[in-house]
Amino acid sequence: MVATSGAVLIDNPAIAVLVRELFPRAVVVTPNLDEASLLVGRALTSEREMEVAAGELLAKGARAVLLKGGHLAGEVVSDLLATQNGELHWMRAPRIHSANTHGTGCTLSSAIAAHLALGASLLEAVQAARLCACSAGGGCQRTHRRWRRAAEPRPCARGHAA
Repeated sequence: MVATSGAVLIDNPAIAVLVRELFPRAVVVTPNLDEASLLVGRALTSEREMEVAAGELLAKGARAVLLKGGHLAGEVVSDLLATQNGELHWMRAPRIHSANTHGTGCTLSSAIAAHLALGASLLEAVQAARLCACSAGGGCQRTHRRWRRAAEPRPCARGHAA
C-alpha cells in the first residue's frame, strides 16, 4: 500500500475494499508503520501507538496483525504481532543499516506464508520469517519442529542484505 519511499500505491476506494474483503480472510496482515498510519488515520511514532493501532486493525476485521516497526527511530527494530485473542508478542532486533531494503516487507510476508504452509503456528512462522529476512543470505530453514542451517536453496534466502 505504501512504498518504503512513502509513496502511496493504491487509492482510498481500493484500501476500503482491501480492508473489507481481505482483512477477514487473511491469516495475518503485515503493514509497515506508514501503511498502518494510513489505515488508522494518524502517524504512529511509538511502541505504545503501535499497540493501539494494532487493536484498531484487529477491530477492522484482521485476524492477526504483524505491525512492522522498522520506520521508528532508533537502533532497535520492534515488530508487534497482535492476535484477536488479545496476545501481544513484541519481537526486537538490532537495526540492519543497508541500502538494500526494497522488497523486505514482501520477502517477510512470503516467508511467513511459506512457514505457515510447512505447519508452523503463526508465532513460529513470524519468528522464523524474521530470522530469514534478517539473515542477509546466510539463510535458515525450518524443518518440522527444528532449525538447521540450509546449504541447499531455501524459500527465504535473499541474495543481498535485508
